[in-house]
Amino acid sequence: PVSGTGVFDALEFEPSFVLLENVIGCECARDTVEVTNVSSGPLNFTTTLPGAPFSVTGGPTSGSIAAGAQISYIVEYCPNDLAQDRTDSDLITIDLGSGEVYEILLRANSVVPRLFVESVAFGTVEAGWQQVERVLVENISAVPVNVTQINIPPGYRIVATQPALPTTLGPRDSLWVDLEFAPTAETPYNGPLEIVADQPCAVNFSGDLTGQGKIVRLEVPVTFMNFGLNKPCDCTERTIPLPNASDYVPMTVDSIWLDGAGLANANPAYYSWYSKQTGGTTLPFTVAPQTADTLVIRFCPAGPSDTSQVVHNARLHIAARGVSVGGTEIWNEAFETTVSGRREIFFIANRRTNVVGFGGAILVGASTPRNVVIRVPDQ
Repeated sequence: PVSGTGVFDALEFEPSFVLLENVIGCECARDTVEVTNVSSGPLNFTTTLPGAPFSVTGGPTSGSIAAGAQISYIVEYCPNDLAQDRTDSDLITIDLGSGEVYEILLRANSVVPRLFVESVAFGTVEAGWQQVERVLVENISAVPVNVTQINIPPGYRIVATQPALPTTLGPRDSLWVDLEFAPTAETPYNGPLEIVADQPCAVNFSGDLTGQGKIVRLEVPVTFMNFGLNKPCDCTERTIPLPNASDYVPMTVDSIWLDGAGLANANPAYYSWYSKQTGGTTLPFTVAPQTADTLVIRFCPAGPSDTSQVVHNARLHIAARGVSVGGTEIWNEAFETTVSGRREIFFIANRRTNVVGFGGAILVGASTPRNVVIRVPDQ
């Protein structure tokens, strides 16, 4: 408030004008103006009061004031604005009705508490892993701000703050927030980093957090495997790579099996598999990040020499998953590869009867010879 006395012909004002400075945007400030009749007789008056953000209470707005008497007006300024700093002015007008008009000048300004919150882009981070960034929060206003808590979107975690919360940041003071981005899915993770303050006003400040989760799964590049034509006394091997391209997440192969469901000429018994990494068929087994295993598939078509047993089909199933170091399952999928092989036929029996018959009982030495045809198919 400003102290001073304004003296005019009939009225005296203390102070001569009202000045309210640096009022917080969510608060109010007051001052009192004393109006004294310094004339030799009573005065009739009508007072016009200002509007928002000013309000005036206390004294009457019309009537008569005796010589030497006083009227007190209480001036209140409530900016009610947390978006911007304000500068406001208005007047209290006193009309004496005789052509004399007196004005009391009202001036005020406000300040808004403000925090700058840095926006951070984490980029693409592999699901099951984490990345830590430091975020700056700075008080860029002229008043202290008390920070009570920090709200973050899903996928993020507050590692630490410096200083610890709650804390009061003076003008130009800083708060550092260490944030961890740990995605668990292949999706964007975007949202506000919200700083909550309760003094001098209950207000929130925010910056933007952006990040993208990426899942690195097992890729089985072979969906069909042809073993070609194979001798029944031989076994043929084919390989399926099992690469773990993840930088951080181990891959676990839980199950591998062969069946013939839904396939023509199904015969999974002629196929087998083993892992080059383990040298056997023990399950489950793990493939470390940035390494690869190789699955070996064997086709051994030892079976009846029959033209109906030439083609042998099966389906190989692989069930695998990725689990983070902390035990969170990142992905879980099953893969299928159809395998097909053919068996060479070296001998075909007499297909007319497949049986050599000598008829009924006969006398010794009197049997009739029977001919049996044996041939190699490709000659």
